[in-house]
Amino acid sequence: MSAPAEPQQDETPEPAPSRAPQTRTERLEFERRECHALADQIGRTLAAELNDRRVEGGGWHHRVLPVYFVSVTLEHPSGMSLSLQHEGSYRKGAAGRRLTVRGGYPTEYYGWRAEPVTVGIDTSPASKARQIIKRLLPDYQQTFGTALARQREAQEDTRNRQSLNRRMREVLPALRAAPYEQPHVVDARKQSHWSITQHRPDGSTAPRARCSGSVRLTEDASAADVLKLTGVPADLLLKILALVNAQTVLEGRVMPRELEPRRTELPPALHVTHSRIRTRLLAPHGRERVRAAHPA
Repeated sequence: MSAPAEPQQDETPEPAPSRAPQTRTERLEFERRECHALADQIGRTLAAELNDRRVEGGGWHHRVLPVYFVSVTLEHPSGMSLSLQHEGSYRKGAAGRRLTVRGGYPTEYYGWRAEPVTVGIDTSPASKARQIIKRLLPDYQQTFGTALARQREAQEDTRNRQSLNRRMREVLPALRAAPYEQPHVVDARKQSHWSITQHRPDGSTAPRARCSGSVRLTEDASAADVLKLTGVPADLLLKILALVNAQTVLEGRVMPRELEPRRTELPPALHVTHSRIRTRLLAPHGRERVRAAHPA
């Protein structure tokens, strides 16, 4: 009796697992950790230096950004911030070992900004602080004050749009935001629209309107740049035009108004001018005789 044949094994050798991707990943992770350690050291020591020098009264702290190069941000309670990034690593020599320092601004500000400066990565924290204070802070402090004023204006405009959008929704419940609007800007949106028939996601009918249209508010919500209506019924059209017409008859109560003071008469003349007087006399025979009388 012959022994059972052993199953044949595939003679094709299995490929050896490649170590290249794993090695590259480990190398990148090692470099990232080194960059983060260096950024943490630079941010911590520079923040301590600015606090020791009482820059803006102190209170600076640092935050390392999760990127694959040296990037750290110094933040102040007032809202000021300084970002330090290693952008010229491709350069050779000392030029490739410098950090670009920029001042941070509110997102609402789009005006002129202070020009960035560079400091050496390998220089001491005191040297970095001196360069930032001397070359960047003067312009940055000036422009940051302007940026804060613009931020306050933008926040006031946002509150005005929120208030007007609420009032518009009370007048026209069918009003809604566009689908592309982000959730955090829906209440303060500029663009709104409505239609004659609307349906909610659950299938029920939303509040209806007599016509379709859209409205776009100005930045400060003091007016509407665009008001577009489509499918307006004739009777509603006449009412809308009557509201737009500035020559309609006004209703109300007549109120007295203050008049200008009455002008006084001219004063009498200081000098009297005497003129020659001609007198007509009737002669005895009916003939008219003229006698000239001179003033005494």
